Amino acid sequence: MALPLFTDVAVFNRDVLFGLVDQATKVTPEITTIGWRNVPGTYYDTLVLTTDPVVGFRAVNTGSVGVHSTYVNNKIQCSLLNPRWECDKAVAEASIWGAEAYIALEAQRLMRATFLTLAKQTYYGTTADANGFPGLQSQVDSSMVVDAQGTTSSTGSSVYIVAAENPDDLSYVLGGNGALQITDVRLGDIVDGSGNRFTAFIQDATLWTGLQLGHKLAVARIKNITEDTNHTLTDSMIYQALSAFPAILKPSAIFMTGRSMRQLRQSRTTYNPLGTPAPIPSFVEGYAGANIPIHRTEAISNTETIA
Repeated sequence: MALPLFTDVAVFNRDVLFGLVDQATKVTPEITTIGWRNVPGTYYDTLVLTTDPVVGFRAVNTGSVGVHSTYVNNKIQCSLLNPRWECDKAVAEASIWGAEAYIALEAQRLMRATFLTLAKQTYYGTTADANGFPGLQSQVDSSMVVDAQGTTSSTGSSVYIVAAENPDDLSYVLGGNGALQITDVRLGDIVDGSGNRFTAFIQDATLWTGLQLGHKLAVARIKNITEDTNHTLTDSMIYQALSAFPAILKPSAIFMTGRSMRQLRQSRTTYNPLGTPAPIPSFVEGYAGANIPIHRTEAISNTETIA
C-alpha cells in the first residue's frame, strides 16, 4: 500500500499547511514523490534487504535446503529541522501589501527553504549538513552506480533513479507520529548585532525527519555528469542504470538538474531522424511500456566533486 505524500500529511495535520507545502515543494519534487512513513518518537528501526533467498529444485526422496533472505538491521535517529524566520514589525507593517501579506510571504519562503534543505539532505546527507540524516549518495550500492566519466573538476552532477512505489524499499520518515508543526505568528523581542532589542514578528516550524532505504537495490545513481564532450547525460546512461534494477523493483521516478535535462534533450535531438529539436524530456520509457517520469530538482548540484 502506498504511503501518504507530504501534502497528505499537511492536510491531515493542519489545513493551513497545505497551501504552504503545495507551493513550497514545486522545486523539490522529491518531497512530494517519495512516500512518508510516520514513526513514534525520534528513532526508527529499518531492515535493509541485502540478499534475496535462492530456491532450487530437489530430487525425489531428498530434502530441501532451508533458505531465507538476508537483512541488516539499522537503528536510525530522525534529524531535527527547526527553521525560524523573524522580521521587524515596523518593516512588515510598512509593506505596500500590508503586514498580513508580508507575513504570508515570509511563511512561504520559510517552508520553501525548509524543503530545499530536506531535499539536499536526501542526496548529500551529512556532507550537506552534519546534523542531518544520511543521504542516498553514501548509501547507494556500488552495483547501482553508473559513471559518466566526466573529468572537469567541480563540474560534476548526478542523476538518481528510485524505486519508491513500495514503502519498504524507499521512504521518508516523519517522527513524532507524523507531527508537522508550524507555529502561529507571534510578536516578540529580538536582538540586533549590537545587543539592542526591537519588536518582531516570529514564526518557526518543527519536523523530525529521516530517510529509510529498505532495499539496497532501490536506488541507482549516474555520477560524474559534466559538460565534457561524450560525458553529458544520455538515454544510454539512463538505461544502463535501469538495467541494474532487479525485476522485482520497479523504478518510479528520475531526478536530475536543469542542466542534465538540457543535455538529455540535446542527446535526443541528435538522434532525431527529422532533425527537429526533441521535446523537453518528461519521461523515460520503462519496461513493459511503463513510463518513468523525469523530475527537475534544485537539490542536486552541478558542481559536485569528480569521484
